[in-house]
Order: sequence, then C-alpha cells, then structure tokens
Amino acid sequence: MIGFIVIFRGLGFSFIAVPFTLCSYSHNVFQIMHLGANIKLQRNQLTRRLSRTANLWLFWFNWLSVFTVVF
Repeated sequence: MIGFIVIFRGLGFSFIAVPFTLCSYSHNVFQIMHLGANIKLQRNQLTRRLSRTANLWLFWFNWLSVFTVVF
C-alpha cells in the first residue's frame, strides 16, 4: 500500500482523500442535522417555558388589576 502511494503519489492521495472527505462531509451533515434538531428542541422548550412564565405574569397582573380596582 505504501509502495502504491509512493509510485502513484498523486493518484494514491486522491484515492485516499476522496473517501475521507466523503466521510467527513457526511459526518458534518449528520452533526448539522443533529444540531438543528437540538436547537429546535431547545427552542420549543424555551418557548414553552417563556409562555408558562408569561402566563404566570399575566395571572399576577390580572390579580393586581383586580386588587387595585376593588380597593
């Protein structure tokens, strides 16, 4: 194999480089997809948490407004 690389150096390196680039490319695509899914999940959780907090704030302000109107 080493002899093959030495004799056909350009050819050998191109042969070696192609599978590696393909592997790294597919790995990167997988990572990016995984990252995208992860961000989506976190965004959903954040939205849910924010809406829960917003609901609590609205509830609190609602009670405050009722309290100020009554007294």
